[in-house]
Amino acid sequence: MSTPFYEMGDRLRRLRRAAGQTQVEFAETLGVSLRAYKGYEGGEREIPTSVILKLCDMSSVTPSWILTGKKDDIDPASMEMLKQTMVHGLDLLRTHSTGAPSDNWAEFLAVLVSMSHAQGSRVSKEVANNIFNLKDKL
Repeated sequence: MSTPFYEMGDRLRRLRRAAGQTQVEFAETLGVSLRAYKGYEGGEREIPTSVILKLCDMSSVTPSWILTGKKDDIDPASMEMLKQTMVHGLDLLRTHSTGAPSDNWAEFLAVLVSMSHAQGSRVSKEVANNIFNLKDKL
């Protein structure tokens, strides 16, 4: 029978396997006893908030995903910020690049979007231009 603890344990197991660690190693990484960790992964024990937060810090998951299995939708303000960053990047590429869009374009835009998301604000035209010009310096 599937319980919320069992489902959270399954997600915990997936994170551990993705990290390439044994239960012993992952328990040590999380700072919990092996017995406690096995209880979390087996769905027999509730995962404490402190462990959930540590999992989020060490991976790209949210507490919502660990608890429910659902990914968070991006909020409208963040989406607008990312769109503005993409527009700056595309304008720069259209102005300074020759030829059709390429994988390099995608990589450049991915860097800009990642930076924007990490810092919680759009990447300015000036910063985007500086990043674009790094290719000439490498």
